[in-house]
Amino acid sequence: MIRVSVVVTTVDDDDGRLPVVLLRWLDYLKLHNDAELIVVNDGGPVGYTDQLRALVGGHERVRLEYLNPPDPAFRLAQARNMGIKISRCTERVCFTDSDCIPSSTFIPMHGTAQKTVIGIGFRKRIRDRDTHGWRTEYTVPSETELDGLAWRDDERFDEGKPVGWRGCEHVWGCNFSVPIEPLLKSGGFDESIQGWGGEDINLADRLMRKAGLKLSVLLGNYVYHMDHHPRAERSPHPFGRRGQPLVVNGGPLGRENV
Repeated sequence: MIRVSVVVTTVDDDDGRLPVVLLRWLDYLKLHNDAELIVVNDGGPVGYTDQLRALVGGHERVRLEYLNPPDPAFRLAQARNMGIKISRCTERVCFTDSDCIPSSTFIPMHGTAQKTVIGIGFRKRIRDRDTHGWRTEYTVPSETELDGLAWRDDERFDEGKPVGWRGCEHVWGCNFSVPIEPLLKSGGFDESIQGWGGEDINLADRLMRKAGLKLSVLLGNYVYHMDHHPRAERSPHPFGRRGQPLVVNGGPLGRENV
């Protein structure tokens, strides 16, 4: 039985970052028989390389999917919805990115979060120059090495309080999870949001206001972000204003809207 699905979205192979991330996920899937990995590519006509498929090696709990038809925009909300649609999990869907190496706590902590919460983890950032060797040689550094290279912890929480004036603005797509039932009822991510940024906060806003979910900050749950120059355009979607709801869209996935 698959309890937990992890959905990773990418633009092509993310300049060699995705193979490093895939190798780490393959290590973790050996330890967690109740988890699966879904990678959704929105990379346009190039698609996945044969080398990526060779890395996966026909693993029964890893799927590489391709979002068609090609489009010049990074349709992050649509790519994540595709991952939700094909998920086989019974309890929780986790979301992260192809430039983020998960820590060993990722699956255990998200997988044991209560059914009434949105689980949010942290990220540690690693400079681009320090990741070049991994990306060219397809090697995976140890967690100790990653910790030693991290130059900044998650800037979402620099203000001193782990949850802000409403909380949902702290939900970032690189490290969060949602119980499957309210996720499906919510309609998933709002596909009118093009590019990246805002689609994660929008979803959290709807789930908190309409489905009654709370936030659970998963202390000690990290992903290691391999820094890079922006490759895809940030969404122009507004993040909302203090005390005002974000734009609400029932979404294309729902059995019914929450």
